[in-house]
Amino acid sequence: MKIILIGFKSSGKTTIGRSLSERLNIDFLDLDLLIEKRFLEEKGEAVSFREIFRKIGRDNFRELENSLLQEHVSVDSCLISLGGGTVDDKRNWKLLEDCCVVYIRVPIEDILSRIRKIGYPSYLDGSKDPEEDIRNLYVLREPVFEKISDIVIENPNSVEFKKLILDLTRKILNLVQNNDCN
Repeated sequence: MKIILIGFKSSGKTTIGRSLSERLNIDFLDLDLLIEKRFLEEKGEAVSFREIFRKIGRDNFRELENSLLQEHVSVDSCLISLGGGTVDDKRNWKLLEDCCVVYIRVPIEDILSRIRKIGYPSYLDGSKDPEEDIRNLYVLREPVFEKISDIVIENPNSVEFKKLILDLTRKILNLVQNNDCN
């Protein structure tokens, strides 16, 4: 079983992934954390994926992201949460073809509320209007998330988390049993 969680920044992929991995008894990997680990191994620097993005630039970051995704999605069983921008690289779509892809959808106003609490992403450094830029990016990415996903799960601020995890677990198991994942 290969499960991939996609969605916009702050959609809850990591939180949902950790909980889902316990329910399905499958290891959970967060692509952003894998990037941090690889950067530490190669450069000897323990920095956040945001700082790595700033240090190496968008193109190099996307190359590293693609390489790590390719490496980890090749195993027989995985549950991986992707960064929000991972779907910007069409090469990654191909890597997800044999996976059960779950889009965690969150209304844009809830996304903005969550991002305000943790800070704007590094790719918006220098933006004159980061919220408008996020809205525009959301409009661009949402159709991609929809297109490449097998399951769409709603995760607004008002959702009851336990119910969301139970519903998602049921949907994934149903798709896997029926061989309906990509």
